[in-house]
Amino acid sequence: MVGNETRKRQLPQQPIGWVEFVAPAKINLFLELLAKRSDGYHELETVMATVALFDRIRLTARNDDQFTLKVTFQKSVFPILPDVPTDERNLVIKAIIRLQNAVLEKWGIKKSGCDIWLHKGIPVEAGLGGGSSDAAATLMAGCQLWQVAFSQAELVALAEQLGSDVPFFLYQGTALCRGRGEHVFPLGNAPQLDIVIAKPSSGLSTAEVFQNVKVSNSVNSPTKLVDAVISGDRFQIGQQMFNRLQESAMELCEDLPCLADCFENSAACGHLLSGSGTSYFGLFNSSKVALQTARYLSARLPQVKFFSTSTLARVV
Repeated sequence: MVGNETRKRQLPQQPIGWVEFVAPAKINLFLELLAKRSDGYHELETVMATVALFDRIRLTARNDDQFTLKVTFQKSVFPILPDVPTDERNLVIKAIIRLQNAVLEKWGIKKSGCDIWLHKGIPVEAGLGGGSSDAAATLMAGCQLWQVAFSQAELVALAEQLGSDVPFFLYQGTALCRGRGEHVFPLGNAPQLDIVIAKPSSGLSTAEVFQNVKVSNSVNSPTKLVDAVISGDRFQIGQQMFNRLQESAMELCEDLPCLADCFENSAACGHLLSGSGTSYFGLFNSSKVALQTARYLSARLPQVKFFSTSTLARVV
């Protein structure tokens, strides 16, 4: 009992006023489905890399224990505003409530609520992990707002409850992920990769893509892709990229085969669907070539959003 009281006294009585975090998008350089689990999810092996497309999250302390969420959108990315929930259907609200409950369980203190502002710059229904990244950023921002410290393992356990990709975003950079995505193995000094992401106006349901996928008895290994990432060989990275969901997504979205052809006829070292789509990306040898390609394809396909960007280093 004395130990518990000591831990309580170590915590500040009042949170700081507000904190703001950025939440990066991700691409999948490799994604293979393995056996189906008893919970209905597939075991998977994936190599993900965070990229310089961002949402922004601000948490402002309240005097009560309630939470509010306001969502705004970057106009250049969202010419038509999507319907994004602001209640507990949103992973941001789920994340902050889980964190509040974890603080209560660990220290016996119920922290105050907060007003959350989420500014979306990452396309939705894109396979870029925006919702998962928002959830991870909310966990980290909540810890800073409330001045509480959880171990990385404790935060990963919370993140795992929110979604398959959320644990990865606590690490960022480039990483091999296994299980449902909760086992994260950062890949050392992975190189910065110059990429062009194409996001058609159409979206895809992740569940529908998974239902339509044809899982092979002969699975691909990420070993060669991981070796290429560690060596920094961009051409080999491009050659070893793979996504088991790509065939399924292409059957469901007529925009994707056209984008694949565009990147195939460009100077890309390789090209691939990200996650379950509908974002499609190409990997290039330089930022100059990537930017030139993005401008060319944007003029050719004005209905598609093109982003010339790069992968990011690990932040923790």
